Amino acid sequence: MMNLIKKLGSVGFTVAISLALILLLIVSTSMEAINGTPFAQKMFYQTRWFEVLLSFLWINIFCSTILRFPFKKGHIGFLITHVGILGLLTGALIASSHGVDGEMTIFEGETSATIRQSGYVLGVGFPNQEETTFDLKKGIFQFVLTKARMNATVPFCPLEQKKSSPSGRLPPLVGEMVSFNVTDILENATERMIVTPASLQAPINHAVQVKINSKQMGENSSVWLVEQDANNPSSHEMMAGSIKLVLKAQPKSSVPQKPELKVFDKSGKEIAVIHVSEGTLPQSIPIAETGSLIKDLEYYPFATVSGKNKLMNYPEGKRFNPAVVFNLVDSSGVATRKVKFAFFPEFESMHPQGAPKADDILIKFDAGNPGDFQDTFDGPQISFFYTQDDTFGYQSRLHGKVVLEGNVEAGKCLPAGWMDVEFCVEKTLTRASVSYDIAETKDDHGLLAAAVTIPSVSGGNIHWVFDNRSTPVSLKKDQVYFFLTQKTLSIPFSLTLKEFRKIDYPGTQDAASFESDVVLTDAKRKISLERTISMNHPLEYDGYKVFQSSYLSDPKAGKGSVFTVAKNPGIPWIYIGSIFACIGALFQFYWTKEKTALS
Repeated sequence: MMNLIKKLGSVGFTVAISLALILLLIVSTSMEAINGTPFAQKMFYQTRWFEVLLSFLWINIFCSTILRFPFKKGHIGFLITHVGILGLLTGALIASSHGVDGEMTIFEGETSATIRQSGYVLGVGFPNQEETTFDLKKGIFQFVLTKARMNATVPFCPLEQKKSSPSGRLPPLVGEMVSFNVTDILENATERMIVTPASLQAPINHAVQVKINSKQMGENSSVWLVEQDANNPSSHEMMAGSIKLVLKAQPKSSVPQKPELKVFDKSGKEIAVIHVSEGTLPQSIPIAETGSLIKDLEYYPFATVSGKNKLMNYPEGKRFNPAVVFNLVDSSGVATRKVKFAFFPEFESMHPQGAPKADDILIKFDAGNPGDFQDTFDGPQISFFYTQDDTFGYQSRLHGKVVLEGNVEAGKCLPAGWMDVEFCVEKTLTRASVSYDIAETKDDHGLLAAAVTIPSVSGGNIHWVFDNRSTPVSLKKDQVYFFLTQKTLSIPFSLTLKEFRKIDYPGTQDAASFESDVVLTDAKRKISLERTISMNHPLEYDGYKVFQSSYLSDPKAGKGSVFTVAKNPGIPWIYIGSIFACIGALFQFYWTKEKTALS
């Protein structure tokens, strides 16, 4: 045992550890200057092997101190200094292994008890919206498929949860342990879509390859638009610079059908149809043999709700959203104001305005399928249409208005009708097969990605998971989805942001100071505190410090605060160690000077 202590406390071991630390600090500092602090923390300072290296340094100092036993008067300075260094290292190790550091973003009126930490986790989501997560690293992991997880039907009423199977069947693989393997992790990955013709037995899946050219817009790109892609629900539309490209089915009609009010009796039989159009409308419409009336009928083809909760017509928005307003008068003369949107039939049930019997009739407002003609994009857009006879057409739009339209042919270039934009349809496919080529890029436009395989189910196929979207994976008849998300941690209290305030420098929008009024709630201890957090004045509670680090302003969500939440349980050790190290150094200096004087 003594021989081991001598080796661990030897000068040679000290030199080896010191050289390793010096080399590590040189490399990490250089990498931090090139790739930033988060990279250096992830690759060096927050790793287990760095903690092991510090632990070896602690053991070396401890053993070298033990080797001086029995201590003499001349060892007092040496002993105090080494105890101080051991305290510093102990504090650093405790902070590294048990410290908390993360961010919390809250908008006014919101409450949160979760912080975001550095690093990512790999998650698995199930049809019942339950999720489970794993540390993001290469290796084999397992999750269990239960009946509850694979049942996508979630009863709205708690009493319905007593039913054994709302879906009427047992999900596959129930109770089985499913293993998956993370084979690769790319920090800065990019993907390239590869579209090829599929076999004649494959289902129809239209695709078109388009090249956009414009010197004025600096655009020269070629993209694929695909009707359906299991890995990318938005594969049918893409942005080429500021130009939106869309692939969709040829609409049955380029204009909406004439809106009409349909009246049904309590048995579901249609008893009246009232055609609605712009202009003067009848002010009193009797409903056959019911004694009811529709009065004061108003039509809004471009309906919107103003900030004062008032319905108004807004054709400038170029968004066809038909709605009608009328009074429904039953046979007893009781009138009820009705508002009906053709594309949002649930609106009236969400905003009821009384509920007279109205002689047991049902009124529906119909204006066709909104997907055929409703498009709210106001910028430059080129839409490509596929038809049942496998031909393709196009429509060029600017500010919501059609500029050019016609048929397209592979290999033919056409003008868009605005600026010098020209588009060339390079290929068209009726049955397209989509795959992806994943590679690591050197620029800053890549994404974090992980390669996942499930050998027992998907045949070992690689499923790439990116941090900006979920990736569905089929498990026989059902699906789970994989996703990447930032690490989160629940803290033992919650913060509610009551108000955020920002003071700017005069004549600018630059913040001179900003602060937040918050309510801290500790449900376990039944504590509620109101505090103001400002720059350089953090909130301290139960060893945690909450700093005001930044702020947000969103047109929809309002004003918000970004807090840094930290807890360092190693701080007392670091303070005590620093004091001991300073005292030991002074004592050593004084003792050495006194010995020299005596000599």
